[in-house]
Amino acid sequence: MNMTESETLARSSARTTRLAVAAATTMLLACPAIGAAGAGEDELSAALEKIGQLESTVERLNSRLNELELVDGERWLGEERAAQIRGIVTDVLADSSSRSSFQSDGATAGYAPGKGFFLQSADGKFSMTIGGQIQTRFIVNDAGGQETAYGFQLRRAKLYFEGHVFDETWTYKIQGGFNRGSSNLNTGNTSNFLVEDAYMIKDFGDGISVKLGQFKAPWLEEDLVSSKKQLAVERSLLAGYFLQNYNRGIELQYMNDQYRIRGWTGNGIPTPFSGAANNVTSSNWNTDPSDYSFVGRGEVKFGEASWKDFGDFNSFRGGKTGVMLGISGLYQRYNTSNGFGKSNATVVSGVTGDITVNFGGASLFAYAVWENGQNATTPAGLPVGNPNPWGMLVQGGYFLDDDFELFARYEYGVLGASRPAYPNDQLNLMTVGFNYFVHKNNLKFTLDWGINLDSLGLPQYGAVGYGSNNGAGYRTDLPNQDLQWSLRAQMQLLF
Repeated sequence: MNMTESETLARSSARTTRLAVAAATTMLLACPAIGAAGAGEDELSAALEKIGQLESTVERLNSRLNELELVDGERWLGEERAAQIRGIVTDVLADSSSRSSFQSDGATAGYAPGKGFFLQSADGKFSMTIGGQIQTRFIVNDAGGQETAYGFQLRRAKLYFEGHVFDETWTYKIQGGFNRGSSNLNTGNTSNFLVEDAYMIKDFGDGISVKLGQFKAPWLEEDLVSSKKQLAVERSLLAGYFLQNYNRGIELQYMNDQYRIRGWTGNGIPTPFSGAANNVTSSNWNTDPSDYSFVGRGEVKFGEASWKDFGDFNSFRGGKTGVMLGISGLYQRYNTSNGFGKSNATVVSGVTGDITVNFGGASLFAYAVWENGQNATTPAGLPVGNPNPWGMLVQGGYFLDDDFELFARYEYGVLGASRPAYPNDQLNLMTVGFNYFVHKNNLKFTLDWGINLDSLGLPQYGAVGYGSNNGAGYRTDLPNQDLQWSLRAQMQLLF
C-alpha cells in the first residue's frame, strides 16, 4: 500500500505527540514526591494543562489518520477493482473473437453517398453495391404546323448491382432499366425490365484488364459518359443518330496514369445505314447479322484530373483540372439477314475524335464523327440517301457558385443515311440551360431549351432508340418545316 508525503508526515507527527504525552505522564507518575513537595501548585497545574493539550492534539491527529487510512483504503480498493474489471473485459473480448455466435461473421453493410448501399464479407473477398437512378421530365414541344405537345415522361428508372468476388481483381456489374414505353410523348409503359450492362472484368495488374459480357463498346465518348453525369437533360441528337447502345463482346484494356487503350470485338454495334444492323444490340450468335465488328479507342490525358474525373461532363468548383484527348475507329461487316459471305454485305467504317477539358468550375467538350457505308441499303433494299453521314458538337458549362451551373451546346450534322428522299437532313440545333445541384449528381434539377434551325426528319432515330420513345423531346418535322423547339425540365435522383 503506497502512502503520499502528507500521509507519512501526519503519521510521524502523531507518533511524536504520543511519545511526548507518554513521557510526560510517566514522569509525573514516577515522581509524586517531587510533584507534591518540590513543585508549586501553579507549576503542577501548568503541567497538567500541557498534558491535556497534548492529549487533545493526539486525538485530532488520530482522527485525521483514520480519515487518511479510510481514503487510502478506498483508493486501493478502487484501483484493485478497476484492474480486475479490465482483466475480465480483456478475457471476454479475446474469447469473443473466436466465437461466430458472438460477432456473427463480421460482414459489414452501410451506405456510401453517390455509390449506393453496400454489403461486404468479413474477409473482404466478396462485395456488392446496390443503387439506382430515376429521371422524370416535363416536356413542351412545338413543331411548327403541328399541335403543341406537352406532358410528363419517366425517362429512366434503373437498378444496378456491382462489386467484386473472390478478390478485388474480379469485378462485375449488372444494370437494367424499366422499358421506357411507347412512341406517344404523353404516355409510357414500364412493364418490362431490360438488361443494359451485364459484364465481368478481370484485372491482371500492371494496367491490363479484360472485360466480357454486354456493355458499351468504346466508340462515341458522349455515349460512354453515363446518363447520370450529362450536361443537358439528354444526350444530343447527334449521339442519338450514331447511337451505339449496349453491345455484346469482349474488350481488352491497357491503362496507366496518362494513357488508356481499349480494343473491342463482338456482335457489332448499330449504324445509321440499316435497321437490320440495330438488332446486334440484343442478338445472340445465331441471330447476329454481323460477320465481324471491331472498335478501338486511344486516349491521353494531361493535368491532375484522374480518368474517373473525365467520366463526368460537370467539372465542379474545386475539382481537379486536366485535358483528355480521344480517338476511336470502327470497322464492321454485316448482312441484312443472318449469314456470312453474302455479296450484298454492308461494310461500315467510321472515325471519331474528341476533347474534354476540366477547369475546376467550368468544362468544355467537343467531338466530330464520320461514318461510311459501302453497299448500304435501306430496309426496303433502296440505296441510302447519304453514305457518308457526319456531324460535330461543342458544349460547355460554367458554375456561378458551388451548386448552380449554366451550359450551352451546339450540334451540327449532315445526316439522312437511311432516308433516300432526304439525303441532306440538317441537324442544326442549339441548346441552352442550367443545372441546380442539390446534392451533386445524386439530386439534380435541369432545365434547358433547344431549337433546330433547319428542317430535320427524325424517323431514323426510331431505329436507334430516340424517336421510338421521344427521349430527346423532338418530333418528326413536316416537309420544309424548321425552327422546331423543345423545353425540357428534369429531376434526377440517384440512390
